[in-house]
Amino acid sequence: MKPELEKVDEKLAKEVGVKVEKAAKKADKKVEKATKDAKKTAKKVDKKAEKKVQKVKKDTKKSVKAAKKQKKDLVKSFKDTFDDLLDRFKDAVDDKPSKKKK
Repeated sequence: MKPELEKVDEKLAKEVGVKVEKAAKKADKKVEKATKDAKKTAKKVDKKAEKKVQKVKKDTKKSVKAAKKQKKDLVKSFKDTFDDLLDRFKDAVDDKPSKKKK
C-alpha cells in the first residue's frame, strides 16, 4: 500500500474511532439515564403499592372491628330477646296457677 493511502486509512480509522467512542459515550449516558429513570419509577410504584397495602390493612382492620361489634350487638340482642321471652314464660306459668286458685 502507498504511504499516502496508509495515512488516509489511519486518519479515517481515527475519525471513525472517535465517532464510535462518542456514540458509545452517548449510548452509555442514555443507558444510565434510563436506569436512573427506571429506579425512580420503581420507587414511585413501590410507594404507591405500599400505600395501597396499608390502606387495605387499615380497611380490613376496620371491617374486622365492625364485624366484631356487629356480632357482639347481635349476641346481646339475642340474649335480651331470650331473657324477655323467658321472663314472659315465667310470668305466664306463674299467672296460670294463681288463676286456678281464684
